[in-house]
Amino acid sequence: YEMLGVLEYVMADARPRRDDFEYLRRDESGLYLPVAPDEQERYHSLVLPGFWIRPEWFRQDPLPDVEDLMLEIAPDAYEAWIAAKVQARRARSGRP
Repeated sequence: YEMLGVLEYVMADARPRRDDFEYLRRDESGLYLPVAPDEQERYHSLVLPGFWIRPEWFRQDPLPDVEDLMLEIAPDAYEAWIAAKVQARRARSGRP
């Protein structure tokens, strides 16, 4: 990751009897340091402003629905993306 210039990444291991989750961000000197969650146990991205995750999502069985998570994280952006996809499909099919 360092050679590719990755600024932050998540390491999650949700195997049975393991509960490892680490959110790492590169500092000014190039070292990766652990990031602390906010008071609601969420980790916020600096690379993707407005994006955040909760480690508990990786521990659920079954895993949560992706659309439900997107609606929790960024409802306006996700709904706009869906509307744009619908509009593009209608335009391709010639429907108004």
